[in-house]
Amino acid sequence: MNKFTIALVLISLSHEFWSLLAAMVLFYPASGAFVSLSQATLMGLQPTRHEQNMARWAWRVLSAMQS
Repeated sequence: MNKFTIALVLISLSHEFWSLLAAMVLFYPASGAFVSLSQATLMGLQPTRHEQNMARWAWRVLSAMQS
C-alpha cells in the first residue's frame, strides 16, 4: 500500500483528535502529488487554454474550501 492509502485507512479508523491529526499530517503530503498530476493533465489536454483552466481550477478549490 502507498502512503495515500495508508493515510485514508488511518483517517477512517481514528476515533480521537490526536490519531486523526497524525493521519491528516500523513495525508497532506501524500495527496499533494495528485494535485500536480491533475494540473499537468488538465494543461496537457488543452494547451491553448492554460489561463482559463487554471482559473477554473482555482475557483473549484476555493468553492470546495467554502463548503
